[in-house]
Amino acid sequence: MSDEKTLHACLARYMDLKAFDAKKVGKEQAARMKVRREIANKRARAAIRFFKKPENLARLMNQIEVEKAAG
Repeated sequence: MSDEKTLHACLARYMDLKAFDAKKVGKEQAARMKVRREIANKRARAAIRFFKKPENLARLMNQIEVEKAAG
């Protein structure tokens, strides 16, 4: 598995841990969990794309510095 796939899989699991629980459930609940996993994966991919843009990452780092100085 590539680094980016591993990163997005870990981030998706972090974002919605319940959707990735491995336990036996009914068919209806399994379908809902599958949808939740897909949503978490899409959000993780979007977050990674967002932070790959240098201006977005720079803005975040600047905000962190401002908060450190204020706090």
